[in-house]
Amino acid sequence: MLAAANGTNGWANQLTRQTAKAYYSYEFRAGCGGSNVGAALRVGSGALLDPRTVRLSTAGAVWVMVMLGDGAAGGTDPVIRNNTPITPGNPYGNGPTSALNINTRGEYGSYGLCPYGVPNSPGALLDNNSSGANFNVDQPRCMDAYTYTRHQCPGAAPFADVGIGNIDIGTAGCDQYYDADDFARDWADYIALSDLPNSSPFLKSDGSNRLRSDIKLPTIFTIGFGLDFNAGSGSCNENIPDCLGEELLRYVADVGDNNRIDTDYQQDYVFDNAINGVTSDGDYASIGRTAYGDRGECETPTIPSYSPANLTSSALPPKQNCGNYFNAPDETELNKVFDEIASRMFTRITR
Repeated sequence: MLAAANGTNGWANQLTRQTAKAYYSYEFRAGCGGSNVGAALRVGSGALLDPRTVRLSTAGAVWVMVMLGDGAAGGTDPVIRNNTPITPGNPYGNGPTSALNINTRGEYGSYGLCPYGVPNSPGALLDNNSSGANFNVDQPRCMDAYTYTRHQCPGAAPFADVGIGNIDIGTAGCDQYYDADDFARDWADYIALSDLPNSSPFLKSDGSNRLRSDIKLPTIFTIGFGLDFNAGSGSCNENIPDCLGEELLRYVADVGDNNRIDTDYQQDYVFDNAINGVTSDGDYASIGRTAYGDRGECETPTIPSYSPANLTSSALPPKQNCGNYFNAPDETELNKVFDEIASRMFTRITR
């Protein structure tokens, strides 16, 4: 009777999920996160700022960073809470003869910033696909599967330990949605923006470090290597990992080309954690298009009428070079990209 009600395929799917459950546990999958894009940005910035390697602008130096990768932010730096180390997880115990042979879940953060989500809206790492037949494992493990999504950790202490990169999440609810992609964007903001947004975890409580015009900020180029979008028709919906990686790399290139956020959606959201037409430059309702300024290099040149939907649909198609972002699906294209970046750097040096 039960078999008839569920159907043969239904039972097969349930059996498959039960058999593979150990491989889809939070501890197993979060513990295998990789591609710490935020740390890559941190280390690159450290090389520019290190007194042993720094080159002063007064000596004619031009600061440039080139980030090469797939943009899939799957891991972060270590997490602490209220300046105290996180209790690590121990899901497999310490052996049959050990007095400590217990399974310990550990505190949130023991695997870095890898969100749980909430019961009705789990994080991507624990989410199911639409059919419920299997776990969704397409996107990077600690990154949500929506290209136009950014979350903040408003209760986090400033990343004062910049050299090491520890993240003090304090008592904030970062365990819900703040992930490796958000962490990488916050680092890009810190490195390249001349005016830090209110949501930046690097912003001091008194705002004294908001304007950074007296600091030499680098120009950042990003290269999406191996993002070929070869599934189906090549759309983002059919190539979620590639699309997530490219969107992050385009964001880093956006803040790194002129030290401000130009992409409409991103500058709208980062100002007050909402898509409402209010930006750091003003309110769309009162000053219109001026609130967003010039279009971002990776947005369509046509200016749509304002609506949240139009803000998210104005991105250029996948695999398209734009501004300081380049797509290099293979080695041949990569060599061409390096030549183009070298040409731009030479032009800037000779100005």
